Amino acid sequence: MSGTIDFLRPSTNQIRHQIRNILESYNHDWDLIAELAQNSVDAIRLNKPTKGHIKLSINSPQKRIVIEDNGCGIDSELLPSLLAPFSTNKDGNHLLIGQKGVGISFVIFSSSKFDVESWHLKGSSSAKIEGAKAWIESANSELPKLRIGNASERTGTGTRVSISLPKDVDYDFFKLTLEQLELIICSKTAIGDTNTIWSAAPDKDVLLKFVDLNGNEFVSEFDCKYFLPTARLKESQYISLQDFRKWNSGDRNDAQKRAKLRDKLIVLHGKKQFGGRSIRYWSCFVQKRSVWNTISIISKLVREEENSQDMNTGMGENSEFLFSGGMYTSTRGMPTGIRSDVPVKGSAGYLPNFFIIVDDPSLSFDIGRKSIPSRTLGSLRNVAEEVFRDLVNSVKKYIGGEPEIEDDDWDRSKIFNEIRELPDLKSKYTKFLKRPSSQEATVVAMFFELLGQGAIDGFEPYISGYKNRYDLYARYNNSDKVVEFKFALSSLFKDFDNESKLFNEVAYVVVWEIIEHDHKVVSDRGCELERVSEGLTTGEPKFHYKLVLGAVRPIKVICLKEIVDDM
Repeated sequence: MSGTIDFLRPSTNQIRHQIRNILESYNHDWDLIAELAQNSVDAIRLNKPTKGHIKLSINSPQKRIVIEDNGCGIDSELLPSLLAPFSTNKDGNHLLIGQKGVGISFVIFSSSKFDVESWHLKGSSSAKIEGAKAWIESANSELPKLRIGNASERTGTGTRVSISLPKDVDYDFFKLTLEQLELIICSKTAIGDTNTIWSAAPDKDVLLKFVDLNGNEFVSEFDCKYFLPTARLKESQYISLQDFRKWNSGDRNDAQKRAKLRDKLIVLHGKKQFGGRSIRYWSCFVQKRSVWNTISIISKLVREEENSQDMNTGMGENSEFLFSGGMYTSTRGMPTGIRSDVPVKGSAGYLPNFFIIVDDPSLSFDIGRKSIPSRTLGSLRNVAEEVFRDLVNSVKKYIGGEPEIEDDDWDRSKIFNEIRELPDLKSKYTKFLKRPSSQEATVVAMFFELLGQGAIDGFEPYISGYKNRYDLYARYNNSDKVVEFKFALSSLFKDFDNESKLFNEVAYVVVWEIIEHDHKVVSDRGCELERVSEGLTTGEPKFHYKLVLGAVRPIKVICLKEIVDDM
């Protein structure tokens, strides 16, 4: 055999595998709205109109979503390439939010029908894709087709995207009320501009048309601003800590201070310098946890006649459709929708009473917006803890009673509600019900489970964690092997950096899966990640990649996700 071939052209199966990885990275139905809204907001920022306008139509019975904006539109010459996976034209623009090039792929391949019309200064165009979701779930080798055409008549620039979702799929998003929908849109998508929290005037608005599952039609128009817990409260129902301190500068006794704070939500906002970055924050403190339910009722997120059991059934105590405590994050004006806990050592009983949103202009997060890098998350938690202590220490003397004590049942309910939201594994070859979510421990447990079933051949474990050096010492074909476990391959390099692990001593690394970020980290470190043909080498345990560093013996990479999916 001789000649040249285009060896970098991905096969149909490789394309399907990459797109499935994108789809699996998202957890929520409302992520569809978040990705569409992000593109509209970015387009408006580029176009800089006097005021941005977004029209959002959601038809629950038809399972149809339409979003239209007066942004810059899309150059018709670029439109086909921008609809391909991992394509983006936003690199390097710090004003824009989306830069990974996967959001539109998530939308397209979640849809049974995808339509886009765009009006750009260079001309208008349209594109249609049908059956993308059915294709991704099939074994059909014929790729979906993109049909290009002309857009309808319109004045000015902008984009209109319409998606129809499969009728046989149950989406919780379409079961919402209008008020719950508004909360999601304004607290978990770029439409809820967090810049407005810190006095920036709203520069965009939304016209929302909503048809619920009963066929009731609603129209709501509002500015693009973040939905704070105080949004529907009267000014008499909350007080800022700054105002309280200013009022308290005179000769006030404790009784007067208690009267001033009685039954009020207490707000503290400002800015902190941390790690060379300016971190903005807005926080509030409720004196009783039941106040979260009261705020949810005032905001019409739940009916007043519903009892506490009804509120916790179907929605969950920490549901995204109700107000609750916790730390939320945003970047460049976009709320990420990611909720995190704030670990504190003292006054922890007050922690569920505390809400904070922090805005970090350099914040990055994974595909699907499920998590934040641990180092960044640690910094933001430190900021949140400082604010929490400032708030609690300033007011706890003047609020009634001690903090409500958390019982074990409350903790279990909270954790299991979060776990149930994780993506299902849906494999009959493992007892685990949920896909691992950054947990190395799950990777370890699943490896030994599959080893016991014979799905991973040949390893004979000696011992785990001997002298706290490496994770597993094992034997294969009378040869001693060192095995490391990581959720993500990229984290292995941290061990190499501090020399706690050495490249030439590790024979195998077991991970959940390989993602684009791993490829980037490997490349940045001067290594190569080679895909192993067929995922099986004669005489070796099944592995899927080789991590190559010059003339050093390569490390073999086992991806548990591929083993489970292939079985």
